[in-house]
Amino acid sequence: LHTDGSYIPTFPNASLMTCIANTAEGGETTFIDSPVLIQVLRREAPELLDELLSTPVPHARSGDRRDEPIIRQVGDRTRVNWNYYCVAADATSTARDLAETFHQFLLDSPGVKAGTQTVKLWPGDALLWKDAEVLHGRNAFVPTRESDRFLWKCAVDVGNFRG
Repeated sequence: LHTDGSYIPTFPNASLMTCIANTAEGGETTFIDSPVLIQVLRREAPELLDELLSTPVPHARSGDRRDEPIIRQVGDRTRVNWNYYCVAADATSTARDLAETFHQFLLDSPGVKAGTQTVKLWPGDALLWKDAEVLHGRNAFVPTRESDRFLWKCAVDVGNFRG
């Protein structure tokens, strides 16, 4: 589970993905809304939630960098900024430990598993989501030939989209 713009300070407010082909077994796109994630953290790991709200974790890639807590409250909205594979190499040991702990929590938490929605996309299907308000990923898949699962994805700024 991740956000797409974790290391880009001016990342657009939404992601759009459309399916071209999907004959592979598995490969469902997965989502967990940030309010659901907050509820799970409050119930299962309140100390971790406190750290996620207060500790900046730098994300960097391809010359871009973003330093902010993994979870932030912005007005009445919960924002997430997370990609395990983009945590900056120069992150402090505190930030690295927090990233490792959160990564393991996402993998092991019964609440995260229960709160994650799956969507199997078929050719012509499309999804639009607020990147900073939803963690997303995909389930494993078993292709039998190249391009059994082929999706186009882009980031867009959607007007009046409170993302």
